[in-house]
Amino acid sequence: LSILAKAEKTFIDGILYFDIERDKQLRERIQKEKSRIIQKMIEVKQKGGSVQKVKPKNNILYKCDTVIDYQTQEN
Repeated sequence: LSILAKAEKTFIDGILYFDIERDKQLRERIQKEKSRIIQKMIEVKQKGGSVQKVKPKNNILYKCDTVIDYQTQEN
């Protein structure tokens, strides 16, 4: 086995869990859907439709005492 090897198919107890060709098809389908949605958003904006500003996510670094800190932030 080489470090350059990549799994084409993964079977566990005779059940197919991963197939590289199926994965490629799914990725292409997801990319097409993403492009379609973005194009639709651009068309709505160009026609003068209402748009929303991007809302940034607050990434929280979770530690042992995060629950206490998180509760105090909400109140």
